[in-house]
Amino acid sequence: MKERFQQFWMQASPRERWLIGGGFGLLLVGVLFFYVWQPLVHDRQKLRANLPQLRASAEQLRLNAAEVARLKTLPAAASSQNGGIRSAVENSAVAFKLRDSMSQVSVEGDGRIRISMTTVPFDSWVRWLGHLQEQYRIRLESCQVEALPQSGMVRIKAVLAGKSG
Repeated sequence: MKERFQQFWMQASPRERWLIGGGFGLLLVGVLFFYVWQPLVHDRQKLRANLPQLRASAEQLRLNAAEVARLKTLPAAASSQNGGIRSAVENSAVAFKLRDSMSQVSVEGDGRIRISMTTVPFDSWVRWLGHLQEQYRIRLESCQVEALPQSGMVRIKAVLAGKSG
């Protein structure tokens, strides 16, 4: 096959060689354009279109990492080893001046505590719940809030839950 091509090439006139070489050159340029250059341009445009979304994802990952680091610095959840959920709730209520409002505090199983508060300022109640969640990882599981005639005062029946153990 190689010998036939060499024989054909030697018998061709210089003009025919130039046309055949030019044709192969153009064919090579076309192949490079359509199979190399065009896919590169298309991928570049696609990446350029996805860049804002990728940057937003990276920023969200950075924020999530900062949140994880912040959560790792929080103290462990209230457990039976450090006095339990009852002492955490009562000590925190004393600090927020809500202990006198508590008419009933009873510990249920699985790290749950049921509380009743007769007359409490709603704003103080909400701030206290936020403190319980941030400091002791005690969350509000269920709550019944009843407005009282005094402005901003409520009656509360709630179940709080933390880690048991």
